[in-house]
Parts: sequence; structure tokens; C-alpha cells
Amino acid sequence: MPESAGAVAVARAYASRLKAREVENQALKAQKATELAGDLHTRLTRFMENTAHQVQEAFREFDPTAFASVDNAAPPSPKAKYWHGQLVHAARLADFYANLGEGSWWVRLYLRLRGNLLRFITTIQKVGRGETGVLALTVFAEVLSSDAENGPPTPLYRVFEHPHVPDNVTLIYTDEAETRWEDVHQVVDTALSTAISRFSEDLA
Repeated sequence: MPESAGAVAVARAYASRLKAREVENQALKAQKATELAGDLHTRLTRFMENTAHQVQEAFREFDPTAFASVDNAAPPSPKAKYWHGQLVHAARLADFYANLGEGSWWVRLYLRLRGNLLRFITTIQKVGRGETGVLALTVFAEVLSSDAENGPPTPLYRVFEHPHVPDNVTLIYTDEAETRWEDVHQVVDTALSTAISRFSEDLA
């Protein structure tokens, strides 16, 4: 049968246009998602730094050497790829695929009391394969005991124990940081409070 040159040409033209539009959409999603993650990451860093200082001062009544510190990283820094195993584990618990090819936007708080170390990390990471425009915030905590300094950390991945509020926040590239900050702050603040409580109880 003879080919329909006109139909094939139209199909090829539309395929090229659709492909170009798809690439443009993916680029837009990536740009907007990166901007959203960066804005929330800045807010999280400020919140964690302020909290770390206050927590350190509070615990110095119990331990004069109590020490809290904060560190953070974001793509394209090589440090953005830290905590890969913990992030994959947290993503599995939250039932999503963590896209960590470029790393994540994380903030880490250390709290040291009487030789014991609480390591609390909140992170914003891409969800799904490729540029989906979807992000997720997750939290996890680990404890290093003075009784097992050479052993593995005791994992406390599920530090958030209130069943009526999730321990993660789903974000999409069309979100505004200002409108989502309350959700992010609530999850992180409650999770950190729970982690500090469990950590302190183990020292009693």
C-alpha cells in the first residue's frame, strides 16, 4: 500500500513538537522544584540553628559540656550526597522512590550529652525517576552511645510517633515556600522534639 506522505510528515512534526514541549516542561519542573527546595532549605537551616543554640543552653544545666551543632548542604555540593543509605531507608518507609542522583537538601543537628550523640537530619529530596517536579521532606535520627563507640549507630528512623500527623511532607513544584512552611515546620519540630525526648530518656 502506498504511504501517506502528508500524514507521516504531520505525525513526525507533532512528535518533534511534543518531545520539545516535554523537555521544556521537565526543565521548568526541575527549575521550580529546585527553587522551592532551596527556599525551604534556607528556612530549615535557620530554624535548626536557632533551635540547636537553645537546646544546648537548656541541657547545660544537666551537662556543662553539652554541645549542639548544625551543618547543611544542597546540590551541587558534593556534601549533598551524604546520608544516602539513611535517606533511601526513610523514603522506603514513606513509600516513595528517592531520586538522589544530584543529592538532597539536608540539615543535620548534632546533640552531644555525656558522651552520647544524637544525630537528627531533615532532608528535602526529589521523588520519582527523572524530573517529576515532586519533592518530599523526611526526617530521621540516629543515636551513638558512649557504651558502643566503635559499634554501629542505633537507628531511630521513625522518630515521629504521632499517628495523626505524617512524618513526611510531599511538595510539588507549583507550591510556594511561604504557604508550605507551616507544614514543614510542624513535622520537623515535632519529630525533633520526639527524638530529643527519646534520646534523653535513654540517659536517665
